[in-house]
Amino acid sequence: LAEQSARLLIEGEAISSKRALEVQLHEERQKSLTEQSARLATEKEAINSNRVLSDHFSKEITSNRALEMQLHEYEERQKCLAEQSDRIAAEKEADFEMRLREENHRYTAEQSASIAAVA
Repeated sequence: LAEQSARLLIEGEAISSKRALEVQLHEERQKSLTEQSARLATEKEAINSNRVLSDHFSKEITSNRALEMQLHEYEERQKCLAEQSDRIAAEKEADFEMRLREENHRYTAEQSASIAAVA
């Protein structure tokens, strides 16, 4: 009976020790899972933040491309206007020179007629 009692006592201690180890292992697993969950939440937050930034930069790039196209169109219009302005200036200069020559011919003809009338 004493042997059986001692054996049961040893078995009981072994079972208690095994349960204590199981509880400790369970607590360590829970702690590890909690830490892993926190890391995953942080990573998920970082991923979401990166997506927001990526969307923002994508919109900025699209906006910049549109602005570059507008700038190119503006520069082309400015070039066309400058060419048109140069043509108009050249036409006005040619017109002025033609009227000046006509006025000079008319004046010369009047002077010649005046000289011929006096002679």
